[in-house]
Amino acid sequence: MTDAEPAVLDEAYDFCRKVGLSTTLVEIGLNDLTYEDIYKIAVFAHEDPYMCHDGASITPKQIAAAIVMADKMGRVYKQPII
Repeated sequence: MTDAEPAVLDEAYDFCRKVGLSTTLVEIGLNDLTYEDIYKIAVFAHEDPYMCHDGASITPKQIAAAIVMADKMGRVYKQPII
């Protein structure tokens, strides 16, 4: 999603808001995560046999970066438009 056009991101985050889906880590009760905590989650996710990589070589570091970016984007989209 980070490479998506702004209109696509707007649509995705608007949908999440409309149906009540969480878009930040805080909203799912993960308030005080450090990067090390996020990396541990990423390693766990990477090792999960049901995690589909679609043939791509994805690393735990990339998964952690995606989690961090998604959280940042979720917080930006929660800010009121001025």
